Amino acid sequence: MEVFLIFPKSPQAKQELARELAKFQSGQVLKNVRKLPCSTEQKLELAKYPQWVRIAVIALTVLLLLMLFLLFMGMKVLPKKIRVSKTNFTVGATAVSGSARTEFSGGGKKKGRLSITSPKYTANPLAKCGMVLELEAVNNRWTRPADRKAKVTAVSAVNGSAVGSIKVGTLVFNRDPTTGKLVSTKKTATTEIGNNRACNVSGQVLDSTGIPVPMGLGVTLKFSK
Repeated sequence: MEVFLIFPKSPQAKQELARELAKFQSGQVLKNVRKLPCSTEQKLELAKYPQWVRIAVIALTVLLLLMLFLLFMGMKVLPKKIRVSKTNFTVGATAVSGSARTEFSGGGKKKGRLSITSPKYTANPLAKCGMVLELEAVNNRWTRPADRKAKVTAVSAVNGSAVGSIKVGTLVFNRDPTTGKLVSTKKTATTEIGNNRACNVSGQVLDSTGIPVPMGLGVTLKFSK
């Protein structure tokens, strides 16, 4: 495509072109002033200043809003929702149906807590286990919720007396028979979890005859917005 530009040659035509250009520029500045997030009085006060001052104020306002947006998007946050997509709960030789219950506080924040509890087992109400994870965000808002990671900073057990071990990410916590506390097998007790990552709890519970039977809970996590 070819574009031909014909500029005026006579002084009168040049003056007319300059007037039209000034009208256009003034109109654009006026439109930008009307879009500013301030009161009508402030907009009228701004209109009294020279054109270059108004343009500079508008440019600085836009730059400030852009910086605030980038700062907001650059903050590390947890996904809005963390739930369980798959559940495998066994008590002895029985596979218990149902989905694990989750409670997640901290959606869209830097820190949060995720509680995972096994499904109810009507045949033995004592058969209950789970874990509580203290989480800290790893990725910023530019990262899709499904691709975000969460650092696990602390782990505790639900129905702790029945839990013998917990596996989260690359960490394994085993119960110390002396203190009764869950102790990490690694010196660095932090790990990361993410979408489709598995968490496991194992322990034992007394059956109806008073005999201890193994109990295990395995879940797959789902990160979403």
